[in-house]
Order: sequence, then C-alpha cells, then structure tokens
Amino acid sequence: EGCLEQLNGMFAFCIYDTHERTAFLARDRFGQKPIYLAELDGRLVYASEIKALMAAGVEARPDLATWSRYLVSASYDDNAATYFAGISQLLPGECATWTPGKGLSRRRYYDIAEHAIERQVNADEAAAETRDLLLDVARLHMRADVPVAIALSGGLDSSALLACLDAAGELNEDVKCFSVDFGAALS
Repeated sequence: EGCLEQLNGMFAFCIYDTHERTAFLARDRFGQKPIYLAELDGRLVYASEIKALMAAGVEARPDLATWSRYLVSASYDDNAATYFAGISQLLPGECATWTPGKGLSRRRYYDIAEHAIERQVNADEAAAETRDLLLDVARLHMRADVPVAIALSGGLDSSALLACLDAAGELNEDVKCFSVDFGAALS
C-alpha cells in the first residue's frame, strides 16, 4: 500500500499476493482510470470496463436505485455504485483489499481537501506557479515507451498543451501533431 504515496499520474491496478491469497487494488487520486469490481462465486472479478465483468460471468442486472437517482437528479458516478447491481467501482483516491471469506475492505488513501492549502498570492505569483506546474506536467507526461502525438482541436486546451511542451523543451520532431478538418458545415 505504501507505493501509492510514490505514484504520480493516472492508474488503476491490482496486485495479487499468491502466498496470502489477497488482492490489493487501487485507483488514481482523481479517478482518471476506472476499476470495476464484482464478487462472483466467492472470488473477486475486476476490470477497467463493465463489459469485461459480464464476459467473466457477472449477470447484467440494473441497479434500480442508481438509475432512479440519475433519472431524478442527473447524479451519477459520485459514489461506488454503478448502473449494474452487484458491480461497484473504486472511487478516486480509494484502495481496497480483498480476501476470500472476508470480501472487500475499502479505504480512502487520498482526499484533495486534505491537501488544499489556502493562501494569499497575487496574480503574478499565481501565473508563475501555474506555469511551473503546467511545465512539470508536460515533462512528466512525455515519459513514454511509445510514440507520443497531440490532437490539436483548435481550442485553448490543446494549444496550451503544445505551448507547454515547447516551453518545457519536450517538443521535437518525434512528437506528431494532428488536426482534423471536416470541411464546410452542412446546412
């Protein structure tokens, strides 16, 4: 479990201990990568997509309470429940241990509210710190063992990402940029 403090980025994983017959599962701090869980015939089934759980034999039954909540208030994905009965998800910043006979035990390992620091800064300081954070993120996300590409939408976010990569010294001829033109709008 101590590895969670060392990880930076998006992840969802399971580590199975063959000696203790326990599983340790975790999801990244902000929930960018999903992990869905179900117990089936005394064993734990998990995957990054619900359809994989169904392929493993989990029955596709609706969770009526989740559906009702969504239809009444448009609330969804803010708790461990899914639209399927018997299938839950780890929440962002949550980990769990599963043991045969005992089942699943969950805990929060990260809560953003515990890390938020209120402080007074002026606009120039805030801009400099934001720039530094964005450049650090650009450097971190360029660590890859596969080719990296950027999809340019013409919007602010993809243009800012490209500018950050350049400012961080990470933009080179190996980074491919793509943009799509769908032609004239149909009337």
